Amino acid sequence: MNIVTLLQAFVDELFEARDCFYDSPDKLAQFEQMVADASHKTAAGFIGEVFSEMDDQLMDNLRRKERFIIQRKRERNLISTVGDIHYERTYCRDRETGEYRCPLDEII
Repeated sequence: MNIVTLLQAFVDELFEARDCFYDSPDKLAQFEQMVADASHKTAAGFIGEVFSEMDDQLMDNLRRKERFIIQRKRERNLISTVGDIHYERTYCRDRETGEYRCPLDEII
């Protein structure tokens, strides 16, 4: 998912919340919750996108290519204050030590 898709989904959810509030103005708490849920979902999606992009940048780094052998990509879920963050990170083998590592995990 990219940022444009995330933002479009966010705007759609905000309009849905607005329409529900227009239909039932006595349900302010429900309206607030819908807006908060949409915000958290968008924030979690954005953070996941940034993490995945950072992983790609790490793997494209020339120094990384000298030290690590890419093994495979893995999905990871991180629980945060904005909700579950889903992203992909690369699992590598260190040429010097033989250990398996995920460089992105070491950064975040």
